[in-house]
Amino acid sequence: MTRIILEMALLAFCIAIVIFASQSLSVIDVVTKSFIVLVSVVGLIVIVLVTTLLVAGRMKKPAEQPVERPVQQKKTNGSAVGAR
Repeated sequence: MTRIILEMALLAFCIAIVIFASQSLSVIDVVTKSFIVLVSVVGLIVIVLVTTLLVAGRMKKPAEQPVERPVQQKKTNGSAVGAR
């Protein structure tokens, strides 16, 4: 999952570099703003995933407890030892 987050953030970083470079900014400004976009995207993805997992955990119903049934005694056919 961390790999997916990193790949999405790197995609946003590359797109931000292209967008900021087309605005004829200096190289330092382009890299700085693109890094800010990278950190922002990672933060947003993490927040979305954490809230999704928390909500999914709360909505999950607790496992049903198995019903304890009384143990039934075996019926004997009267052929037990000592029975006459």
